[in-house]
Amino acid sequence: MSFSHVFITIALLTIVGAVIGGVTNYIAIKMLFKPTRAIMIGRFRLPFTPGLIPRRREEIAVQLGRLVMKHLITEDRLRMKIQDPAFAEQMNHIAEKRIREWLDQSGFWETPLSRWVDADVLTENIRKNLEEALRNHLQSSKSLTMNEVMGSWAIAIEFRLPKVAQWVARSLIAYLDSPEGRNKVLEQLNAVFAGKGFFGNILGLFLGNQSLVEKIYSELLALLKRPDFAAMIEAVLNEEWHKLKNRSLGEVLTAFQPADWATLIVERLPIEKWGQLPPQKLLGEFKEDWLKVIPKVVHSLLNLLAERVPEILEMLNLEALVTDQVRQFSIQELEDVVLMISKKEFKMITYLGALLGGAIGFIQAGVVLMLG
Repeated sequence: MSFSHVFITIALLTIVGAVIGGVTNYIAIKMLFKPTRAIMIGRFRLPFTPGLIPRRREEIAVQLGRLVMKHLITEDRLRMKIQDPAFAEQMNHIAEKRIREWLDQSGFWETPLSRWVDADVLTENIRKNLEEALRNHLQSSKSLTMNEVMGSWAIAIEFRLPKVAQWVARSLIAYLDSPEGRNKVLEQLNAVFAGKGFFGNILGLFLGNQSLVEKIYSELLALLKRPDFAAMIEAVLNEEWHKLKNRSLGEVLTAFQPADWATLIVERLPIEKWGQLPPQKLLGEFKEDWLKVIPKVVHSLLNLLAERVPEILEMLNLEALVTDQVRQFSIQELEDVVLMISKKEFKMITYLGALLGGAIGFIQAGVVLMLG
């Protein structure tokens, strides 16, 4: 047997075996995806149609959803990520950056938030909420006495009544003893006596209006400067205060209309003006306090998220989300996803088939030559 015959036999069988092995594995890989639908011959379905992935598409979608929940996005993994100090630091940096950008805006109505917040709508919402709060509070508290409503404030007010009485007395004396107060009293007294007709003229004839007015003014000032005047004011205040604190809130606020008060309060709020101010000017000295609070707020939010991980995952229902998403994939998209992940491995399987086929062909050539 010549050398050329041996070489051709070995080479031919090796090449044929390699081609058969490679092509077989290539076809097997393609049969994972092709055909996309069953091929019928009469009433019989051609075996291995449709391909494995099209035929098991529903099962693949369900299993991928379970895989994501059980091995990829688990409660423990997500909680560890949220509690990771590096992640917290990153969130702090992002939050501080966004707040600083917001503080540097020229005005609230010029910030992106203004696209969702209208000044008139905001004002109306504040008015409605304030009106509802006032109405609910009045409804629930109208049977309570003022003493019960104010609580410790009632004791504090009662404790300060003597000082209030002294302040009223001092203020009244200071005003009446001033040139402005003196002129005002004299002017009013002169007007009173001028309007008394005959009686006023008789008094003016005997005493003179100016002397009578001056005398009354002096007596009035002396009366106010008496030590018991402040005590008299205190007694009046105490009497009125005891009447007031024993009355019910409903009696005191008989004319109180929540809608009117809410409108009055809101009208006094310069919401439009506040919105035109730069946020950092609106916050003023509290700007740095806001920035210092950011890490604490972020830390609290992350801890809250970590505690609520099971509820969050349950609400997101990622298993159903992944399953539905895979169901919506076309066969071509599903094939692209699998090939993107396993393209190299599929090539290696094809090459391995060619290598094994070539090895088998080489062995067959050796057996043929030995027997032949």
